[in-house]
Amino acid sequence: MGTDSRSMLVAISNAEQTTFIDFSTILLCLRTVSSNVSMVSSRIIKSSIIGTLSIQPCYFIFHTAPEFVETVIEIHRPREDDYFLTMGAFFLPTKDHPYSMVHAAIVFIIPTLALSYGVFAICVTKSWRELTHSNVKLSKMTISLHRKFLKMMAVQNLLPLVVVSFPMCILIIVSLSGGMPVGLMTFPLSFTLFALPIVQLTCSAISFVIVFYTAIFHLRKSWFEGVFKIIQITKRLTATVPCEMTFDRRFCLLRMLITLGAPSFVLLHAALTLQRILTTFSGNHMIHLIIARTSLAATLLYCIGYMFYGYREYPMEGLTSFCAGFAKGEEWLVLLGYFAMMLADFLNVIVTFALLFYNRKKMHHLSETPLEVKFRYRQTYQSIKQMLPIAFLNLFCCTVQFVGAYYGNSLPFTNTERTIVLGYFYMIPYYCVACPASLLVLMKIEDKKKKRDLKSISSTSSESATNEYFTSLHAQWDSYGPNFRTIDHSAVVTAGVFIRIDLYCHLHNHIPPEKVMETIFALYFFILWHASFMIVLYAIQLWKRVSATGPCDIQFDRKFCILRILITISTPSFVLLHATLTIQRILTTFSGHRILHKAIARVCLLLTLAYGVGYLFIGYRSYLMHGLTSYCSGYSVGEERAILQGYLRMVLIDSLNVFITFILYFYNRAKIRKLSSTPLDVKFRYRQTLQSIQQMLPVAFLNLLCCAVQYFGFMFGLSLFRSLPETHRIILNGFFYTTTYYCVACPAILLLLMVIEKKKKRRELRSISTTSSEEATDEYFSSLQSQWDRFIPADKKA
Repeated sequence: MGTDSRSMLVAISNAEQTTFIDFSTILLCLRTVSSNVSMVSSRIIKSSIIGTLSIQPCYFIFHTAPEFVETVIEIHRPREDDYFLTMGAFFLPTKDHPYSMVHAAIVFIIPTLALSYGVFAICVTKSWRELTHSNVKLSKMTISLHRKFLKMMAVQNLLPLVVVSFPMCILIIVSLSGGMPVGLMTFPLSFTLFALPIVQLTCSAISFVIVFYTAIFHLRKSWFEGVFKIIQITKRLTATVPCEMTFDRRFCLLRMLITLGAPSFVLLHAALTLQRILTTFSGNHMIHLIIARTSLAATLLYCIGYMFYGYREYPMEGLTSFCAGFAKGEEWLVLLGYFAMMLADFLNVIVTFALLFYNRKKMHHLSETPLEVKFRYRQTYQSIKQMLPIAFLNLFCCTVQFVGAYYGNSLPFTNTERTIVLGYFYMIPYYCVACPASLLVLMKIEDKKKKRDLKSISSTSSESATNEYFTSLHAQWDSYGPNFRTIDHSAVVTAGVFIRIDLYCHLHNHIPPEKVMETIFALYFFILWHASFMIVLYAIQLWKRVSATGPCDIQFDRKFCILRILITISTPSFVLLHATLTIQRILTTFSGHRILHKAIARVCLLLTLAYGVGYLFIGYRSYLMHGLTSYCSGYSVGEERAILQGYLRMVLIDSLNVFITFILYFYNRAKIRKLSSTPLDVKFRYRQTLQSIQQMLPVAFLNLLCCAVQYFGFMFGLSLFRSLPETHRIILNGFFYTTTYYCVACPAILLLLMVIEKKKKRRELRSISTTSSEEATDEYFSSLQSQWDRFIPADKKA
């Protein structure tokens, strides 16, 4: 729009000869009025009446004029064979064109905005008066909740008004009243006019952060969504002429990948419902796994088929300014898919409601139900309560998307207008924000509730409350006690047959979970790494010696020594992983912050890997990789001193690690015994840390012993036997290479400890199940009472 004429120009290209496109402004009035009307129509009057009265002037504002054509030719400088249609609107009315931008602003833009803000102000004021002038005396907590709720509702309703009215304020106050030349100065105006892709990009970015934080599977979809929107907005905002707004159609592959995940949410919710049905009527773990993985495979296949049919005729050559959600001619097929997803989600919500009431009835009416069955009902009930809001949200998004696609394909719109209309009804980015955010809020609420319950139990010291607690627990024990004999027999049979499952369960249940699990798995990974490559290397050497007919035949290619080089990476990793476990125990002792634990653990794992690679580089940077050899050395010739210094550092780190572990052991034991008034969650953390130290302390001693033997053996081998040939020195160092023995002893010790612990638990469980019901109950509660008495402060007991 020129500064002199103060008019608004829109250049639309021919459909067959696409040269430049700037169609955003022509739909500006329609878009703004529709947004404002829809915001207040549900509170005041039917939206159809306001929409008809408001949108009508838009059809008469834009028109063709010779001066508009001259302005477009001067600015865009099209070629002589370019065909274009220019439409514009004057700022002030003229004799020939009484409808202008001022008329549009006064007639329908300003009234709808004023009406929207007026209704908002009236509602907020009335709500505030109801809360502050109530005759009922309310507590401070209730008043605070009321005020927070009012603020939340005010922000929730004000934000859409600001998002819609801000472009209009920029357009009317700045652009039209003062005039703005077409060019790079239209950057603020373009930013406000393209609010939809910016909002969707923001939602996708927020969903990426939330999903990354809560580790939910929507991550990939949000990533493609963000990249796709960044490409569109970057091309739009950096364009100096309309032709530069287009980008290669091959970038639409990202839009296809977004479509790949569109139906996955519905199918995954259906898979969750199917698993709840199985949990309600069956506790077979293997059936659960089979059904879950089958559902995931079916979801992937359906999504691939959905993408294929939606894009099988999509052109991938040339340039475009937008990427459609389907190929031309496949609208009704995609609409049918939307309809199927809406029906599936509706059925999913109905079944979820039925399961919710069924499990609640089972929990309250079946008092004689075995403990494990009632626990399964309760677990399913809690899971349904958490996921029910998400199921409703998914149903709402699918319904809006189907209705929008249906009317968008039915009304007589052009392809450009239809694409823009369908973009407003594309609900997936908002679902990707709301779904993980809702789950995160529900998890936080559940965690806070559990902490409050634990603190209330741990702080209960009066005799009446204690008796009430133990009376209730006694009643539950009487109803569940007879089932423990069957559980014990099943556990014995299972433990005897599936010893590897015992190991897996031990790693998940007995070693402190989540916080040190990654470090423990890394330790086992490097043990398997070392053992695997060592087996392959020795198998090659043994095969060469067995099949040799002469001395020269026992040699093999030096390239096989890459296996020995890879083994070297794991040599310092065991020391650093034990140090990582010690750091995590320090954090567990003085802090229960889960995110900090994970961050420190993963940083330490990265440092472990980096140190192992650096250790490998120093030891083998001059190693010969061509020719034949009969053995593979653990270092290059001339790098003995560097390797010796590395061994010395490992010994020092391991000695410090064992020393700190001992200090933590006595500190946590003292905390458990002395701090009787400590909150229950803190005392549990001390006890958990103490058990972890007791389990890993023998392995830490073993690692220190192996490092010390390896260092001193290597040092004396270099110092005392310098006159020996290199082959003899390498053989001598091989006797002091104790990492292989550590890789055997470490998992063996851990396995022995967990077997002893399991046997101890089984003996305690068997002693309970073999004695009479009354004796077992008395013995259990006397032991529990003695433990409870230790938690009560001495002054309160007195």
